[in-house]
Amino acid sequence: MNNSLETRKQLIHNFNGPVCAVATAFDDDDGQLNTNQIVDYARHLVNIGVKGVYILGTTGESFALTFEEKCQLINAWHEALIQLDQEDKHLLAIVNVSAMSIKESEPLARLVSMQLNRFNGIALLAPIFYKVDNANQLVSYIGSILNKTDGQIPFLYYHFPDRTGQQNFELESFVEKAMECLPQFSAIKFTDTNIVRMGKIQRKFGDKIKIFAGYDETLLAARITLNIDAGICATFSLENCVQYYLSILDSVDKGDLIRAQQNQQMLAKTCEQLQMDGNFFHSLKQRLNQELSSKGLQFGNARSPVWIQLKN
Repeated sequence: MNNSLETRKQLIHNFNGPVCAVATAFDDDDGQLNTNQIVDYARHLVNIGVKGVYILGTTGESFALTFEEKCQLINAWHEALIQLDQEDKHLLAIVNVSAMSIKESEPLARLVSMQLNRFNGIALLAPIFYKVDNANQLVSYIGSILNKTDGQIPFLYYHFPDRTGQQNFELESFVEKAMECLPQFSAIKFTDTNIVRMGKIQRKFGDKIKIFAGYDETLLAARITLNIDAGICATFSLENCVQYYLSILDSVDKGDLIRAQQNQQMLAKTCEQLQMDGNFFHSLKQRLNQELSSKGLQFGNARSPVWIQLKN
């Protein structure tokens, strides 16, 4: 089997379907990290039609975790994915190694790359608090982290301007520079409602890098207008949402746009329901606690400051 970087990048480029931005479980009593149920959680995802997992993302409350907890989660997911492979249940697996300190991102990236037998890529956001000024700086920042890996693991750029803030340069200029300077650059998680921007990137670079739609509400638009056939979304822990997306993909392929629109509307309605109490991520975890309790899965509450429980 050819395990070259180009082969690994091609695996990502050829991917299609739903990737679940996985939730992180905490114990109810003390809010401590709970990794004991990851194997069963991963089995659930495979059984409902998920084809990949995005670990330590926004849904996974990455920025509310300690460095040690992130390492625990990476190792636990690595073990779970190996176990699923032995059961002939396979998931694409990408780990977000973004952190406030580059001195955390570097060892996290190195840890993931050391487990390349089961992780397919690492993801990075642009710096959040101390922002870069231009595309060259962003490429240099990411490159310094990738240099701590063995150079063989693909890299996904996590484009999320709602959290990082809008950059002072066009995304297009970053992609051009990254393709020139970062051989591991393979994909973008496009968590942005700007379809015009998404279209520009897809039309210019879609034959070279994989674009994953990152917002549930844009999945149909991404598929029907831009031929984007993969998404990384928080709701893909829920069976109905996975089925809505699979139906969107199938309906567009068959030219049944009315059915595709109906499924997009149902997916958007689910997101609206989860946002009704003002905290999407906490509501999602409560929904998971309800729907998956029969499978022995409990995710606890979102950790502060993701969700803050007010005391009387």
